Amino acid sequence: YGRLASPDFMRGKIMEGAAEADGAKLVVPAKKFTPEGYDITIECQVVQSNEGGGVANIPMCAWGDDNTAAMIAVIRPESVLKDAKSIDLPAVAA
Repeated sequence: YGRLASPDFMRGKIMEGAAEADGAKLVVPAKKFTPEGYDITIECQVVQSNEGGGVANIPMCAWGDDNTAAMIAVIRPESVLKDAKSIDLPAVAA
């Protein structure tokens, strides 16, 4: 068990790593959200993946507190081919 000295730093590093992965390109920079009813900050961005012969726009979010950090990628048929700038990041964060 451990403690995260800086959840904000960890969240940023998670998002940075996702954007710099092989076959990935950051197309919508990370934005911060605080979901209603929660005392945490969620950071969401859109990464374009160019693997497997196709291109997919993938919204992803990361969060962290003093002992946990995590990331999710939301892969849905209706969003992978959508214009990256039209993906509703506040809805993804909620």
